[in-house]
Amino acid sequence: MIELHPAIVHFPVALITIAAFFGAMSLFTKKELFKEIAFWNLLLGVIGAIAAVLTGLIEEQNLAHNDEIHQVLVKHKFTGFGILILSFVLLTWIWVRKKRVGKGEYFAWVLFLVIGTAAVFYQGILGGKMVFEQGAGVKPMEQYMEGGSDSTNGHSHSNSGHDHGSAKDTTSPDKMKPQHDHSATPHEHTNKQDTSKKQDTIQSKDKKKKLKDMKY
Repeated sequence: MIELHPAIVHFPVALITIAAFFGAMSLFTKKELFKEIAFWNLLLGVIGAIAAVLTGLIEEQNLAHNDEIHQVLVKHKFTGFGILILSFVLLTWIWVRKKRVGKGEYFAWVLFLVIGTAAVFYQGILGGKMVFEQGAGVKPMEQYMEGGSDSTNGHSHSNSGHDHGSAKDTTSPDKMKPQHDHSATPHEHTNKQDTSKKQDTIQSKDKKKKLKDMKY
């Protein structure tokens, strides 16, 4: 499936920004051409904003995400609706009042258009945060969230990734036993020492007896 939202969203961002730029320029230059450029860019920007909102809502249904991404996603969605509504109202306003708009009214129109452009920039920051900081829409990150510790159903999280259910318990009594198990008791060690001493004594007596025999 081709993800259209990331490709389409750049058009309303650019077109609405250009409309605000030429609308502001028309206040200082008094050129009707700049007003026309602002109007037509806003018209195309509204069309692009409609496409961006629709594709965003469609792709949201299949977007693997966790609670952190969901919080930003909600802001991103409602900011998009706000930009679309404001842009459509401004387009209708200037379309209806184009021939009769006064200086003060046109200044207010341009001011709201600049405010809408600021909202567009904020919308871009939210989208970049979801993708570049939290990995929304990135395939390896989606695979991790779908099969890893983060669940996409209800934005619930499973237990920590360190599952000790089948791990070896190093604190169990068996593991605490020393590696060198000396099963012999002190009494057994004493008997061994006494036996070796007796053998040494017998050997020394045999040697002395042999020396005596050699003398005679």
